[in-house]
Order: sequence, then structure tokens, then C-alpha cells
Amino acid sequence: MSLLAAGCGTFTNNATAVSVNGKELSVDTLESYVKQFDAIKQIPIADGIVTLNDVRGLLGAFVRENVYTEFLDTYGVPLTKEQVDAKREEIGDEPLVGLSPELEELIVRLNAGATAIQEFEAPSDADIEKVYNSSPSLTGALCTNHIVVKEKATAANVLAKLEKGADWKELAGKYSLEDNAGETGGALVGMGEDGSTSPCQSILQYQDTFDPLFTAGVLQAKPGVPYGPVRSSFGYHIIYVQPFDAVKDDVLTLVKSQPGPLMATGLVVNTDVQVDPAYGVWSTAAGAIVAG
Repeated sequence: MSLLAAGCGTFTNNATAVSVNGKELSVDTLESYVKQFDAIKQIPIADGIVTLNDVRGLLGAFVRENVYTEFLDTYGVPLTKEQVDAKREEIGDEPLVGLSPELEELIVRLNAGATAIQEFEAPSDADIEKVYNSSPSLTGALCTNHIVVKEKATAANVLAKLEKGADWKELAGKYSLEDNAGETGGALVGMGEDGSTSPCQSILQYQDTFDPLFTAGVLQAKPGVPYGPVRSSFGYHIIYVQPFDAVKDDVLTLVKSQPGPLMATGLVVNTDVQVDPAYGVWSTAAGAIVAG
């Protein structure tokens, strides 16, 4: 029996449902997983139809398990057999009854990886700086200023002026739609747990708060280099991610507050994920599979 995803308007003959850095989950395996979850009443199938949200949840689990494994391997703390066995014991036998060894392993390793990431210790300051300079989002800390205007041509004009050495704050005050942009420089200010302000916010806050199109633009920007124009629901943005030296203390404080969750999320949004359009598209900003 072949399953259909409710609400899917795209039909393909692809054999692969999703691939993560070249590692594939086949459509046949995905359908097998769905049927197994239906058998234990975790995902309902009605007349051969399953909801797209349920399918995306399974695909997302496959993506995260692979990225968590890559993250822990990269930082020299790979999951051990002891960690996986401990998580299997913690989950217990009952939730896993009726599942294939392959699906059981996916679930156990996903949960073991999530626990290991929560316990992950921050790298050295020098290593955090190196990661930030290569791609700020890989640290999970984003320290951003922006100038937002109505027209793309205006944004392009602002970018051209900046590339010729014009003053950022002066242009922000002259062109940006934001109030007080000339004073703030369009800084997107974060708030610490103690109520103090910071020029940096976590990638998790960006995912929860900002327009995904804008967030995707921030993820593309290089530190110290104006980037754009980037379209969002508010207009067109020129984005400036602060260089490490300008925000060093704030970056280190933020990353060390949640090193595993922030840096692992940074890797998720930077991962090459290919999705069969029958199930949706990969959103870099959200780090998830969403409706196309």
C-alpha cells in the first residue's frame, strides 16, 4: 500500500524522501516508519492518508539525528554505546514495542544526541572566535544591525554607498524606516537573563521572533561586510553582522550560556538538506521542513 500525505499538491516519482549531507532516507523506508507508528497509535492513517505535519515530523527527526551525530563527532565527543544504552533504558521497552530495529535506533540515538548536546561544554574562546569568523550562525550567536527601506532600488543604493565607505549610522538615520535608526544604527538588541542589553541574540530567538526571510538573510551575511538587499514582509534590508572583535564579550557570554543547543542549532541551519517537494521544502531560517 502506498501512502498519500494529506494536503500535498505535488506528486513525484522520487525514491528519496530526504537527504542530509548525502545520507538518504528512502520513500519506502519513510512509509514503513509511518505504518509502524500507526500500528502503535502514534501517527494515525485514515484510508491510506497521513497528515503532512506528521510526515515532516518524521523527516525532521531523521535530519536532527544525523546533524546531532555530526555535531558531536566534529567536537570530539561522539555518542558512546553507554550513552545510547542508557537512553534506551530510560525510554523503556513499552514505547518501542513493535518498531523495527532501524526505527528504534533512530529514536534512541535522536534522544541520546539531544541529551548529549544539552550537556555539551563550550569550546575554548579561541575556537568560538574561529567558528564565528567562518560563519557567525555556527556559534548560535547573531549580532546584527540592519537598515530597512520600502524599495529594493533604495536598498541597493544604500549598499552601494556603504561599499564606498559611507557611514552606517548616517545612512541608517537618513534611509531606514525604523524609528531612531540614526541613534541605534538599526541594532537588533537582545536581552540577558539579568535584564541587561546585548548587541547579540541567539539563533533560537531569531527563529522565534523574526521574519524567516530576514533570518535567512542574516544567516548568509559575513561578519563585517554589509549584505543585501534582503526582502522581508517589512521591506528590503541591508544587513550588517558585527565582526567578532566588536562583540567578543557578548558572543562568548551568549554561547557559553547554552553552548550545545546554540551551536547545534547553528549546524542544523547550515546543513545541506534536500527534501522531496511532495513533503515540503527545507527552511534554512527555521532549520526545519515546512510547506512549499
